[in-house]
Amino acid sequence: MASQTGGGKPAKDTKYVYLNRHVLAEIEVGGATTVSYDHTDALGSPIAKTNAAGARTALTKYEPYGMTLAGSTTPTIGFTGHVNDADTGHTYMQQRYYDPVAGRFLSMDPELTDAKTGGGFNRYNYANNNPYGNVDPDGRQTQAAVPVVGGILLIGGYKYATDPKARDAINRMLAAIGSHSEPKKNDSKDTPKPDGTKSDAPEAPVPDATGGERVGKGPRIWNKPSDDPVGEANRDFDRKFPGGENVDDKGNGIRVGTLPDGKRVIVRPESSDRSGNLPTIEIQNAGGTKSLDKIRYPQR
Repeated sequence: MASQTGGGKPAKDTKYVYLNRHVLAEIEVGGATTVSYDHTDALGSPIAKTNAAGARTALTKYEPYGMTLAGSTTPTIGFTGHVNDADTGHTYMQQRYYDPVAGRFLSMDPELTDAKTGGGFNRYNYANNNPYGNVDPDGRQTQAAVPVVGGILLIGGYKYATDPKARDAINRMLAAIGSHSEPKKNDSKDTPKPDGTKSDAPEAPVPDATGGERVGKGPRIWNKPSDDPVGEANRDFDRKFPGGENVDDKGNGIRVGTLPDGKRVIVRPESSDRSGNLPTIEIQNAGGTKSLDKIRYPQR
C-alpha cells in the first residue's frame, strides 16, 4: 500500500510482516524507515500497536462481529487480520466483502451447501454465527480461530511483539530481506528461487483450476467452473491418460486411472462429499490410501 505524490511516486510505503495470519509488524518506508509492532487477539485482529521503544501508540476494540468501538483507532489491517475499506467501512476478505455492522457478507458464498449436514445453507452468514470461535480466512470457508501450527498454539502476537528479544528477531529477519525492497512487478508464486526450484505454492492439478486450500489434513480443494461440468471433468481426466491406457471404467460415469508414479485419478459425474454432488476429479496417493487433491466442477 502506498500513498501517491503529485509526481506519481510513492510518498510512503507500508509493508506488513505476518506469522501465519497474524500481523506482527509494520515497516513504513519514505524518508526514514519506521518499524512498529502489532498485537493481535486470538482471532488475528490487531488490538494495539507499539513503537520500537515499547510504548503503545494505538488501541483498537471490536464488537463481536468486527465493528470498531467508538474511541478506538481503526487500523488498515483490522478485524481478523483483513484489510479495512476506509471508504465503505466494509472488510475485504479476499473472495467477498464483509459488513461488520450487519455481521454478514455482501455476496453469496462461492462454496456450496453441504448436502449432508446443511452447513453453509445461509450463503451470507459469517463464521457460522460464532464470531468468537471461528474465522473466515478468505471469504469461502469457516475454520476454528486458533489453529495449531507445528505444535505451537497461536493465541495472538502480543507476547511475541512485546518481548525485546522477539523484536530483535523480527528486525534481523527484515534485514535479511535487504533494505525492505519492493518485489518486482513480474514476481509470482511460481518465480524460481535462487536454487532454481519453484516456490511452495501448490500447482493446479488441471489447467485453470483455482483454489488449492487444504482444510486440516484433508485434500487440497480446487474449483473449475464450466458450461459443461461433466464434460470438462472427463476432458481433464483424459488429458492425464492419452490413449486411455491404465484406465478402468467402473460404470455409471466413474473411471479410475493410474499415473506412471502410481497415483490414482478418479473422475465421477457427481460426488457425495461437500462439493454438493458436483462432477469431481480426485487424485489419490499411490495405493489409494490418501486423497491429495479434489477438483470440483460447478456450473458456470
